Amino acid sequence: MNTIALRAEAALHAHPHPALRIPELLDLIANDVDRSLTAERLRSILESHPDRFRILEAWTRRWKSKHADDGDSVIDRTWVVAIADGGDPPDGPRSVMRLRESVRWLGRGIDGRSALEVSRWYAITLAERDARAALVKTAA
Repeated sequence: MNTIALRAEAALHAHPHPALRIPELLDLIANDVDRSLTAERLRSILESHPDRFRILEAWTRRWKSKHADDGDSVIDRTWVVAIADGGDPPDGPRSVMRLRESVRWLGRGIDGRSALEVSRWYAITLAERDARAALVKTAA
């Protein structure tokens, strides 16, 4: 497998969130593998490994979100989920880890062509990020 894909998969498994936007993943791995790596090139590399990664595009909606800017490009709204098991998830409270793995598991079975399924998963993913922040504060 490609070195960039291996590093991306390791970063996804080590990150507290189960899914990352392409730019977030790029920020995590670009300095380690290739500083000239672009978001478009990273996406094409990940798409060449459908058995390891799930690429999901959040559809553009009419209402505004605190998580997305109106000026985002399609690549900025593209999410990546590592679908292959990567061993133990990062440390954290049990409830947070269960929530993380549930969102990751849901991402494995989504029909990427269905705007409804992707939008539901997208909402769950954003809710997981908010819930993680609240649960980690409570646990600390």
